Amino acid sequence: MKLSFAASCVALAAAAAVPASLAFAPTSLQHRHTHASSTNLNVQMESSTKALPKIEKLKIASRYLRDPLDEQLKTEEIGISKDAYQILKYHGSYQQNNRETKGPKDYQFMLRLKQPAGELPPDLYRLLDDLSAKYGQGDLRATTRQCFQMHGVLKGSLKTVIASIMNIGSSTVGACGDVSRNVMTTPAPFDTPAYRYAREYSKVFAQLFRPMTPAFSEIWLDGEKAATIETWAKEVEHFNVDEHMLYDSGRGIILPDAVEPIYGTQYLPRKFKIGVTVPGDNSLDIYTNDIGVVVICNEAGELEGFNVMVGGGMGRTHNKEDTFARAADHMGFVPKEDIMEVLKAIVAAQRDHGNRDVRANARMKYLVHTLGIDKFTKLVESYYGKEIAPWRPIAEWKYNDWMGWWEQGDGKLFYGQHVDNGRVKDEGNFRLKSALRALVDKYNVHSILSPTQSIIFRDIDPKDKEGIVSVLREHGVVPIEEVDPLARLAMACPALPLCGLAQTEAERIMPSYVERVRALLNKMNLPGEEILMRMTGCPNGCARPYMAELAFVGDGAKSYQLWLGGSPVLTRTAYPFMAKMDVNALEETVEPILAMFIQQRQEFEAFGDFCHRVGAEAIEAYSASYVDLADGRDYPIYIGSTFSDDESSAILRSHIHGNRVLLITNDRIAPMYLERYQQLLLANGDDIKVDTVVLPDGEEHKTMDCMSMILDKALELGLDRKCTFVALGGGVIGDMVGFASAIYLRGVNFIQVRAQHNIIFKCLYHDFNMIGAFYQPQCVFIDINVLNTLPDRELKSGLSEVVKYGLIRDAPFFVWQEENMDKLLKRDPDTLRYAIKRSCENKSEVVQADEKEAGLRATLNLGHTFGHAIENGSGYGTWLHGEGVSIGTAMAATMSEKMGWIDAELKKRIYNILETADLPVKLPKDSPMTVETFNKLMSVDKKVANGQLRLILLKGELGSCVFTGEFDTTALQETIEEFVKEISQ
Repeated sequence: MKLSFAASCVALAAAAAVPASLAFAPTSLQHRHTHASSTNLNVQMESSTKALPKIEKLKIASRYLRDPLDEQLKTEEIGISKDAYQILKYHGSYQQNNRETKGPKDYQFMLRLKQPAGELPPDLYRLLDDLSAKYGQGDLRATTRQCFQMHGVLKGSLKTVIASIMNIGSSTVGACGDVSRNVMTTPAPFDTPAYRYAREYSKVFAQLFRPMTPAFSEIWLDGEKAATIETWAKEVEHFNVDEHMLYDSGRGIILPDAVEPIYGTQYLPRKFKIGVTVPGDNSLDIYTNDIGVVVICNEAGELEGFNVMVGGGMGRTHNKEDTFARAADHMGFVPKEDIMEVLKAIVAAQRDHGNRDVRANARMKYLVHTLGIDKFTKLVESYYGKEIAPWRPIAEWKYNDWMGWWEQGDGKLFYGQHVDNGRVKDEGNFRLKSALRALVDKYNVHSILSPTQSIIFRDIDPKDKEGIVSVLREHGVVPIEEVDPLARLAMACPALPLCGLAQTEAERIMPSYVERVRALLNKMNLPGEEILMRMTGCPNGCARPYMAELAFVGDGAKSYQLWLGGSPVLTRTAYPFMAKMDVNALEETVEPILAMFIQQRQEFEAFGDFCHRVGAEAIEAYSASYVDLADGRDYPIYIGSTFSDDESSAILRSHIHGNRVLLITNDRIAPMYLERYQQLLLANGDDIKVDTVVLPDGEEHKTMDCMSMILDKALELGLDRKCTFVALGGGVIGDMVGFASAIYLRGVNFIQVRAQHNIIFKCLYHDFNMIGAFYQPQCVFIDINVLNTLPDRELKSGLSEVVKYGLIRDAPFFVWQEENMDKLLKRDPDTLRYAIKRSCENKSEVVQADEKEAGLRATLNLGHTFGHAIENGSGYGTWLHGEGVSIGTAMAATMSEKMGWIDAELKKRIYNILETADLPVKLPKDSPMTVETFNKLMSVDKKVANGQLRLILLKGELGSCVFTGEFDTTALQETIEEFVKEISQ
């Protein structure tokens, strides 16, 4: 359901997909405020008459995040209640269950740290290393928001673990829940003013929006203060953050709440994310945040203020069309002295006007989307009290993961160590967790967790570089140069077995997807192509898949949605291309997209930019026509009835090598189509020169004399190996031009334009197809509209080849033909398109298995041995090829029944479908065919081997056949006699 899924989702994302009532989303806070606006914006929000949702009531009843968690932690149960679990999230923990363990729920807890700017002091790593070994499952996991998670902690150990983290100057508070989450920043520790400001202000914003309730110290520290305050709080003490937090302008930002002056008793409608970076550095996915902040300095490196963007967010819900991923909008520039007040105003706007009634639409992105950026800005200004200045121009965004060795700018170095999907573990010879401990113990390394789940070691003395490299190598950690770029760019969420939202695998399967895509790129001669891939086990978007160039979003036990078209510099969302892609269908789904990318990309165009430019519909059409051959020699078949002249021209010209084209057709097709296709090839400029050859029509002209007409013309024109031969027409023309392409200068580019289907051209010539070569075209272009110009007789003749595929290998296709033959005869475009496509797929599968006609491929000639004899014995031109094959198919069915290989019912169905297609199933009364003529002509058929005639016959159930010389010769003679006898009756 590729196109329908993509089209509907893209349309919904482009429209205001939020329910109409959300345009005036109510504030459900107990404390309601009115305030004057210096911008004269009269923001009127309707009062809510709905009862508070359960989650909002729970937050109020929790007494600032105490109840019922406090009591539940004291019970003997291994888990806690659902309500307590909701409150536990604010404390930085999730209750989980191993979904792969049978029996009663085996509850355990995941802890997520708060690490503003991703900073990881050495003492904190030592502690986490010890705690994970003693109380967790033995590993750590770097998240996509620059903090560590620890899995497998039992309920009885929670207090010990959290208290230890708090006492060392860190925290889990605010890592989860409906508050501002961990504040991200670019992980590059450059010693420049802009980068220093980015790190500094990320800690300022973390302090500004920290929950103020004493519940954390009461529950985890028995009401005592932590042994030391958070390290980041110490570093920004000079900003007087609390003074800025509590400043009340009287415009409704500060609530009359002594405990939580910004959040109140209900906190925010949903989670809230902030990111900070410098111009040009989009290593953190800045557009995915509720608030994105960009440091703006003057030429002297002095801080002037910040560009602010709003309304980004990844989470969505399958089958809920009013939920979607969204990239943030540029709001404007804010002077440095006002940045905290503006961010408070933004948070207050979301707090008061975010959708608390529908939790799936509670993120601020929906409020921004519904109001539009201009009205949302006015809303923020009504809290702020000033107008927000326009966004300042900045450097173009670039993406860098900051892996490998870099100079910091202060004489020190930093090194980025890639971590597959963030999992810091010891497993076999790969001992990353021990390596980090060794580095911390030996060099007291300070680290930064990156937004791509990796680790950066900072402040490295150059003299320690070799020692650090040695430690990593000794622990089986490969240098960045040996990491596949696809793996460096890839991210995946943990998903199964612990995440309760996961619908399928992510972290555990992503490495294999990286390997499979790498194999595809190598197969298609794209070894240096870098594609940013991401995977999640559900649509919640933790690994930010909707920004990737190629993303897999779990939508079933063993299936994924496929998303395409995100920016390689992470500035726009991707679009949904396919739903329910089976885990085993990766190659067959992605390969056609890569083939289209190869053929139609612009110079230096990245994969995501290409997919964004051409769109889902074009990729769907190309994928539907793509043919996969063995040995990497794949090519597309374009099948359509709605190609415009521009589209047709673009397709054909994209497959032309060089600037010389030899267009070959016959004297029957030339009057109808030669001029049209000349113009299509010449369109959009005069860079291509097209010459033509017109051959006589008919099977009798499949000779070396006619072949010489093509070759002589090419030699006369002086065409070189960069030229392209274009066959306009099927059958004889396709065979002739294919053979000419194969032998001229040992092979030149070849394009097939035809009204019938064919996959690979086995070009055989002279005296009943006895000389030939195997050669593939660059593409096959099938315009179904051309079929409408064919006489009815020729259309029906072609249907005999379609019937063949259902008989020899595709029973469902045969049944489909029985149900749709009337539509085929009426030339219904969709029905014709499906029949051609399915026939192409069948032939492709046979050719892949037996391209050189070792045996299996001969089954494509069902009815042909009899049919060729009829065509030749009756005189070429008396019968169309498909008519001869139709009678031959009837003869093969009759012979098969005589030998007991098929039953009478199947034979009847074969006769019925051929007659429904208005095809002949017996020889006419004036036929010159005799038993002797049949035997003589069949004895020189190309399938004769060592003097023995071999036939394709039906055997077994519908869709089964054999190619054999082991048959009852009496049945053959009886069949021939029966058909010849009918001539005289």
